[in-house]
Amino acid sequence: MDEDIINLLNLKENDAVMEIDETVYLDDGTPCEVNIAIINTRIFPLRQNSSRS
Repeated sequence: MDEDIINLLNLKENDAVMEIDETVYLDDGTPCEVNIAIINTRIFPLRQNSSRS
């Protein structure tokens, strides 16, 4: 992992991280948004509920 990310997330050795990659598409299939989240699960436990209508 990149040294800057380790420092920014205040990671300690053997800390677990979660990386979430998301791409949002328009109705015609064109990608319009890309998100990459890297989460230090020691500090911020993550739970996500998603639904689609």
